Amino acid sequence: MRTAVYALFTRWSMFFAVVTLASSALQLVQGDDADTNSHILNRAAICLIVAFMTIILERLRLKSRVLSALVGYLLTFGLFALILLRTCIFLWLDRAGMV
Repeated sequence: MRTAVYALFTRWSMFFAVVTLASSALQLVQGDDADTNSHILNRAAICLIVAFMTIILERLRLKSRVLSALVGYLLTFGLFALILLRTCIFLWLDRAGMV
């Protein structure tokens, strides 16, 4: 259990660092010089999902490789869809003046 938690946080940190660095470089190229905390938190949530799913998919052993890939894709897509839905709801609430 301890090694699984360590692996999760190691991968999460690596994904987060790479994505944040790429995003910052892209923003500098585009002329943007600021990033909000909500974007950083969304990026951290997505990177945590990616790290978690890579560990799950490494341990997931189904009879078919296609079935394993499909299950992993559906799980990952579902989690990403929930994050997108949450972000859209908060954006809508903010624009409506309810937050």
